[in-house]
Amino acid sequence: MIVSRATTLPHVASRLLLLGLAIGLAGCGRFASGGSPTPPDSNFQALVASAPDPQGNVITTRYDSATRRAQTTPAPGNASSARFNGPGRISYLVTDSIQSQGVQGGDQRTEAASRSLLIAAYAWSSRGALAYLAQAGEAGTGRGDELVIARPGQSTVTVPLALGSATAPADPPQVAFSPDGSLLLVVDPLHAGTAAATLQVRQLDGRLVFGPTPSGPAGALPSDATWGSGEKLYYRDARGVNVADLRTGATRTILPGVRWYRPDTSPDGRTIVFELRDGLATPRLELLDTATDTVVAGFARDGGTLARFVAPNEIWFHPVTTCAGCGDAPQVRSEIVSLDTVRVVERPTGLSGFLTDVRH
Repeated sequence: MIVSRATTLPHVASRLLLLGLAIGLAGCGRFASGGSPTPPDSNFQALVASAPDPQGNVITTRYDSATRRAQTTPAPGNASSARFNGPGRISYLVTDSIQSQGVQGGDQRTEAASRSLLIAAYAWSSRGALAYLAQAGEAGTGRGDELVIARPGQSTVTVPLALGSATAPADPPQVAFSPDGSLLLVVDPLHAGTAAATLQVRQLDGRLVFGPTPSGPAGALPSDATWGSGEKLYYRDARGVNVADLRTGATRTILPGVRWYRPDTSPDGRTIVFELRDGLATPRLELLDTATDTVVAGFARDGGTLARFVAPNEIWFHPVTTCAGCGDAPQVRSEIVSLDTVRVVERPTGLSGFLTDVRH
């Protein structure tokens, strides 16, 4: 079914969480009482949003692995995409602006706003830079998307992007800084079907340094990317999973014919967790060793999805299940499970909701 951009984008802030799931929720819930058993060598804070209520509101909570406690943040219920943006602060998206305040409340400020475009995705760098992707709210305006990069103490850079499709993409856009904060990755699915690259890497002055030429059907265009160490970028396209070394300009296919989803890199850059799906869309988690660019033998977690690293050897993920009356589509359970990738031991976190950001 074709859905116009006018129908979808005005609701982008409330739907970003749901678009990112792409699989129905099974059950809902908030944080369970009590602390979370944390595997050794974990030291992080996490932001977790509850499953939306019937009005689309969520409760955003901050979990501290040191104290094993979760506390509700002051983010409003209509906010999405909560992020850490500095010591003691969090930011969140509310349709046309990015707001921030202290984790305990107070000191609220507007970090960015757009009256004519809707902010669809954003990210903070380790150096305090802010980048966000703004999209037109209606088709037929003649305006393309805009990438905005705001660096502390420097002029804001606005990069016009090509006018995209009026068809609502299946996946949300992606904005992510490289680990050292010097480069910016942008994946904009609205460019599918145009001559513009759906995946782009830019310097913070806006200059394009990498943009694979689009080819093949929309589902095979460059997407599902994650940063490695040393300015390496991992992504998939019609060939399979590739790694691009942006220092040398060399690109090679490391997993031919493999179509991975939602890859995420460990804090030390040594491992990537990714998702594969069988013919019934049942997900399976695998690991990639970035030293050898090969799949880790002996590791596989069937029925796992939405995996994110919270520590070098710990991922959080959601189990999936099938249920009577749900058809063949797997259903995502709202509880979050911890998996030690070295010991291959699972533990319940005692948390329920969806991980939106991690600070190490």
